[in-house]
Amino acid sequence: MPQPPTNLAASEVTPNSVTLTWASGNAEPVQSYIIQYKPTHSPDEYSNIAGVMNTQYKVSSIEANTAYEFRIIAVNDAGLSQPSMPLHVTTSKGRLIRLAECNISTLHYLARVLQIFTVGKCDVM
Repeated sequence: MPQPPTNLAASEVTPNSVTLTWASGNAEPVQSYIIQYKPTHSPDEYSNIAGVMNTQYKVSSIEANTAYEFRIIAVNDAGLSQPSMPLHVTTSKGRLIRLAECNISTLHYLARVLQIFTVGKCDVM
């Protein structure tokens, strides 16, 4: 069986994504990795991203301002490793923009570009 990956770390934390890096932790070749994640303290099972071929991966489409637990599993011909030590990361809150004069098309454009939502008449959060 492969050894669990080591040195799991996060960089580029945004409201909706986290870039993870790790070390293989194995002398034998690793065919792929499985990234597991879930909101911290959630009773739900982990979400899995299988078939990851590198030791860096951007996990997208996660919730803003949320604490997550991430772990990595190595895969080779002998099977699956135990999960890596967990990494706890909290996504950022996002941005607040106040516009003096509201233009609804500008608000919709900003919401799409910044991956945020509109609140009220003139605020984009």
